Amino acid sequence: MRIPENKVAEIYQAADILEVVQDFVQLKRRGTNWTGLSPFKNEKTPSFVVSPSKGIFKDFSSGKGGNVVAFLMELEGFSYPEALLYLAKKYHIEVEVSEDPAYRDEESRKQSLYILNEFASRYFHAQLTQETEGKSIGLSYFTERGITRDSVEKFQLGYSPEAWDAFTKEALKNQFSKDLLIHSGLTLTNEAGDKSFDRFKGRVIFPIHTPAGKIAGFGGRILRTDAKAAKYVNSPESDVYHKSEVLYGLFFAREFIRKADVVLLVEGYLDVISLHQRGVSHVVAASGTALSEYQVKTLARLTKNIVLVNDADLAGISATNRAIDLLLEQGMNVGTLLLPEGEDPDSYIKQHGPEGFKEFLATNQQDFIDFRLKTAPQSMLTPAGKATLVDAIANSLSKISDLVLQQAWIQTAARKLEFPEQTIVSAVNRSLMEAGKAAARVAMREKTDVANLSETTVPVEQAYAYNPHDSSIQEKEILRLIMNHYEATLSFIVEENGAETTIETKLLEYIFVELSDFPFTNPLYNRVKEFVFEKVAARAEFSPTDLLNSTDKEVSALVAELFILKDQISKNWERFDSEVPAMDADVRKAVDSALHRFISYHVDRMLKEVESKLREAITSGGTDADIHNLMVKFQRLKETDRQHNNKSGTVIKRV
Repeated sequence: MRIPENKVAEIYQAADILEVVQDFVQLKRRGTNWTGLSPFKNEKTPSFVVSPSKGIFKDFSSGKGGNVVAFLMELEGFSYPEALLYLAKKYHIEVEVSEDPAYRDEESRKQSLYILNEFASRYFHAQLTQETEGKSIGLSYFTERGITRDSVEKFQLGYSPEAWDAFTKEALKNQFSKDLLIHSGLTLTNEAGDKSFDRFKGRVIFPIHTPAGKIAGFGGRILRTDAKAAKYVNSPESDVYHKSEVLYGLFFAREFIRKADVVLLVEGYLDVISLHQRGVSHVVAASGTALSEYQVKTLARLTKNIVLVNDADLAGISATNRAIDLLLEQGMNVGTLLLPEGEDPDSYIKQHGPEGFKEFLATNQQDFIDFRLKTAPQSMLTPAGKATLVDAIANSLSKISDLVLQQAWIQTAARKLEFPEQTIVSAVNRSLMEAGKAAARVAMREKTDVANLSETTVPVEQAYAYNPHDSSIQEKEILRLIMNHYEATLSFIVEENGAETTIETKLLEYIFVELSDFPFTNPLYNRVKEFVFEKVAARAEFSPTDLLNSTDKEVSALVAELFILKDQISKNWERFDSEVPAMDADVRKAVDSALHRFISYHVDRMLKEVESKLREAITSGGTDADIHNLMVKFQRLKETDRQHNNKSGTVIKRV
């Protein structure tokens, strides 16, 4: 798959990394940067940083970093061309892709499945909108349910014909292998394996998208009332579809969830489509499964606020109860909404309109304690039953890891249950001990305290404190200065025959001359240094973008980190609302300091090596020539060391 270079440049020019990342991660401004929880690791303290001005991200918990394309490749598993095509679609850039005929065979099975699913989605959609059977059965059904043609197009709804193997035949005709069709679940076979048929035959189709918009699987609803088959079926587990990880409608809802700072979780596909169609767009569904930890973490990257919208029947109440504890455990703020008996979100918003739905949501939303009280069986409202209810609510309270928030909820529970606060506290502690979480909570708290201490008390400058036994720290600092100040010009005062003259030189040229005899000891840092020095030696233009766009993930992640480090500050300064000291206020001084430390390390190391060889040559009877050469080398190094230590960094004297 090839994308023209001019289109690649246009895509990079149009892509806003902040906009793209915010589709997946909830971010808050911190100075010139934006921070949030890592989308790659499970963490409670934000370590994920986005710098819009530099067009980069850095995730300190996982070490990943780079530009907007690297972010999509890391998060969604895109190939480089796929990430570019995703951005092209987002920013409405038309791209003509030239594709190698063997491309499909060269792709991994995961990518082949995505290609197959896209083909299947187009096929089902065409059957619904263009073929007689699809229009008379499938499209009529959607029309009767109040789904507009715009929504049919937006959600790529489809229809699978009643014929046993209509789709399978079409897919095979388009060169998709039978093995791939079976693995995807789109095609089923009999026990003998000699007959194939379509999983979704005779059903309307709901494509299920990943957060990035790729089709991972399908849901299908049967329309025949006399059918013995299940009303809904989903794609089976595959390399790209995992029921516990997908949320129906999330691709379309991300931006609205972030803006509203709350998500509505409903039960069905049509609930999502119907609400979206009527302007309530911060809504998703769990694709017919119980809410999972993975799904909650996905939502938590966009918002910490969730409202569980369920039917007022036993199944809806049970689903809400199951979800509450999981959501509290993941640090979510949980609201609940039970619709009037016999209603679901689709029917309610059609009858009362979007304003009526919003009003009902605002006036009838409950917290999880009120929900438990309202839905508790009559038997639990007796004195004996109330004790059981207290234990159930205390168990939910024990899931809240924020101790301040937990205490606030304990007070609320005591007031609503009409029990002494200490009784609720005892019940919460009992729940913690019974679950074996008390010791784990203490250990986690101690671990968090240590992590927070290291994060909040060590300024960036200390991260580069001179360590005579580790040159990689100085190497990293030199690279940081290069990436952040590669265009800088340094001024020097030259004294010649008693007169002083100011001369200027490029920072890159200055560092190149100073370090030309010194390799970096860290292999990754040395790769970056050599790339820069090759540019300088060839008098070619250098830009950190060359490295950020590198296909070498280690290199792009390092360069992103070097940019972010300049903007990091000690949280102690923020805590006291003090003026933050400017890093690199004097670039010349920062460069000379870094070079001095680096060269001192290497000269000292080489001196020790030569001194050791010289001592060995003298004591073991080495030749006069060997001893002489070592003595000359030793004296030159001593002179280099003396000149380097005496160098003021301000005046260069010419004789």
